[in-house]
Amino acid sequence: MINDAAAMTPLAGQLSETLHAGLLPRQYADWGKRLLQRLQQPVQVVVIGLPGSGKSALIDMLLGQPVLGQCPSAGMTEVRFGTSCRAEIETADGAIRHHEGRLSDPSTLTDPGLAALRLRQELPDPRLQGMSLTEITLFGAPSRQSAIMTQAVSYADILLFCSTEFSAPEQALWAGVPDERKDHSFLVLTMADRRIMRGTLEETITALEPLAAQEFLGLYPLAAVQGLTAQVGGGADQAGLDRQLWHSSGGKRLYDDLVHQIDQGRTSDLDQAEMLLRQFGPPDRRKAAPQPPRAAAEVATRPTAATAAASPMQTQINEQDLLAEACAMIREQAERMLAGCEGAEPPDLACVFDGALNSLRQVLHSLEPHAAQSPRLRALKDAAQDGEEVLMLCQLEQNEEAAIDAVTVLMQLRREMSPPA
Repeated sequence: MINDAAAMTPLAGQLSETLHAGLLPRQYADWGKRLLQRLQQPVQVVVIGLPGSGKSALIDMLLGQPVLGQCPSAGMTEVRFGTSCRAEIETADGAIRHHEGRLSDPSTLTDPGLAALRLRQELPDPRLQGMSLTEITLFGAPSRQSAIMTQAVSYADILLFCSTEFSAPEQALWAGVPDERKDHSFLVLTMADRRIMRGTLEETITALEPLAAQEFLGLYPLAAVQGLTAQVGGGADQAGLDRQLWHSSGGKRLYDDLVHQIDQGRTSDLDQAEMLLRQFGPPDRRKAAPQPPRAAAEVATRPTAATAAASPMQTQINEQDLLAEACAMIREQAERMLAGCEGAEPPDLACVFDGALNSLRQVLHSLEPHAAQSPRLRALKDAAQDGEEVLMLCQLEQNEEAAIDAVTVLMQLRREMSPPA
């Protein structure tokens, strides 16, 4: 279901108009359509794992309320935004039943023999306007599990793999996931409280961390029931949250990192849409981005045309200082990129792309307020804007050649800002 709030955002509307008007060149049209689709729907977070791996408890914890509870398992269970609390049950024979309330309500699934093929829960939770949560169970023979995993990977934007031990068969199953999907995945070690009681948690973490570092964004030990209790048990703070339990359960770290990943992906989509509109959109979208508002003190002390003409040396010195600082930014970022990639095999391309793009945007941010002072600053600002668009295209390709191009763009801008020899 398309999220109405997302579909009505100005940027999505402008991109839709640009596509319908045929303003995007053919080679960018498919890219624009994919961007529009992502902007019009929430981020798809898939919680996947074997039966009994704690998937429902994890979803309840993320939502801060018992939504799924102990409801019977289905092949797929979706939790998404809706204007009311409403459940839908689709059975293997194609019948669909509706229930006003939650799937966790005892009255929802009254037939113990009911074989649910798909469950769907709608909630008026504003967090679900930005993300939907889908539980998928890996069941059957290994070949069946592999087929389910393939379908889940194609559907998901972010994957949370739930496991109590991440056994060798699970590792073999995960090995078939494409690397670009692994870069947006979390390994959640569920029921960590049981391992704490047995005294085996630290040993398990030590054994799994090297593998998790290669295959996932990270390893997240989690006691989901305690994480939910921290939110609904009437904690000490004004929001009713038991912060100590929320931290110790592992819930806070997982929730914060998941939200960060969602925001990062959404920001990337918005940046790419903005770039397309700036390049190919209607004429009013192709204008230079407005300068950020200046503080009152800066406006009062900014040189007028008369004072600038009376003191050209001061303007020149300010320009030189500004460009020297921008060159230093690029140099420092290059050092951080090298440090982040050192020893990585294969090279961490995401580190290169993100580092180059962040560095260029910092330079652009420093140049924009002063671009009107001289033709050189205006030309450098335009070059930085062009470079930003090139880097975003490089980021889409995600290969070593594109990474080399990204670094070349950054170094070329640094040479243009450097004083003549």
